[in-house]
Amino acid sequence: MSACVVPLYKGKGDKYECGSFRGISLLSVVGKVYGRVLINRVVEGTECMIGEEQCGFRRGRGCVDQVFVVRQVCEKFLAKGREVFWAFMDLEKAYDRIDREALWVVLSMYGIDGSLLEGVKSFYRKSRVCVRVGNSMSEWFPVRVGLRQGCVMSPWLFNVYMDGVVKEVNERVSGTGVSMVNTDGSEWSVNQLLFADDTALVADSEESLARLVEEFGRVCDRRKLRVNVEKSKVMRCSRVKGERRLNVALNGELLEEVECFQYLGSCVCVDGGIGGEVEFRMNEVRKIWGGMKRVFECRSLGKDAKRRLYEGVVVPAALYGAETWILKVAEKRKLNVVEMRCLRSMCGVTRMDRVRNEVIRERTGVMRELADRAEQKALGWFGHVERMGRERLVKKVYESDVSGVRMRGRPRMGWTEGVRRALNARGMTVVQGREAAQDRDGWRELVYE
Repeated sequence: MSACVVPLYKGKGDKYECGSFRGISLLSVVGKVYGRVLINRVVEGTECMIGEEQCGFRRGRGCVDQVFVVRQVCEKFLAKGREVFWAFMDLEKAYDRIDREALWVVLSMYGIDGSLLEGVKSFYRKSRVCVRVGNSMSEWFPVRVGLRQGCVMSPWLFNVYMDGVVKEVNERVSGTGVSMVNTDGSEWSVNQLLFADDTALVADSEESLARLVEEFGRVCDRRKLRVNVEKSKVMRCSRVKGERRLNVALNGELLEEVECFQYLGSCVCVDGGIGGEVEFRMNEVRKIWGGMKRVFECRSLGKDAKRRLYEGVVVPAALYGAETWILKVAEKRKLNVVEMRCLRSMCGVTRMDRVRNEVIRERTGVMRELADRAEQKALGWFGHVERMGRERLVKKVYESDVSGVRMRGRPRMGWTEGVRRALNARGMTVVQGREAAQDRDGWRELVYE
């Protein structure tokens, strides 16, 4: 099947470098419909076989699932005075490097064969593409490797291919990862988290992480995937700042150790807290406001239009991933200070005008503070997790604990404790909250009233 590839700038890097662009394949409408029919049948046959480690392009799952797991693992290990080690692996042009013949083998192993497999193959048989830039088009040329970015089939085909990688790594490094204890006393472990090609490896020791990284690299090489060593990072989460650097290498090259990492758009820090994440979110708000300041200060734009623009652009940027937050008083203050600065700018007043915050909120129509919205999102996520099946990784991590003895001194307020306090403020216990959360619509009305 033929396709026209349009290069789209990724938003970073040199615009004169091809690597700074992503090629999106434009297919015919008939091809898209046919592809959707095929992939729906593939999903129906393989969904139950894809591991819980993968949350990319799956119904009812998203980035917040994996961010929540990362934060919960860090929180529970640090509460017991234990360290947890992370490796965030970057796969270079993962979609473009998929070996199609290997993909057909993997699909057949997952029960996709016969006419359905032949239908999928037909999409890539004698495939040709041309590149369109502006009004100019290149000559047609054949493409024998990779999945088409922009095709409705590609995300799930990639999931199936990566699930094979996950299972092979688990077979080779059994016993690595982090172990947790279920409510019934049984132990289980996890060593990989994926969202499409974004892979996070986790272990409870430096040696286990080094072994896990090495085997992950070997399996990727064998399956024609390439790990970008320069963009892959490692991190040690600990209550005590270590002097010794991590010695984790891939193909003879040491991976860079960082104190903070942007995982799926959320900032994960070595101390397991969200202080760095809140600061990052506030910087994002400042950037957005700086770019749209003239629009918000335009006098010809009505109050309702400004409020909707604020709710649709600024608030989502400020509260991305807030489902996993528990804010301290200082962090709540930071959020509200930045918000009031934006709202005052929207009204055309400064602090020198000595207009009270309540008046500013009445003028703009934005009555609820960002900190309160963050608490609402955390409670909404609490209800979502409570309704999940026990086989889900998010639910298992949420309900499980880590072996060991808690550290001396006042414990940090964890996510569960923060939710308990928020429920108590609404006149409910955790048990009552769990029961009420089973009614999705009722819970939503209760949280967002």
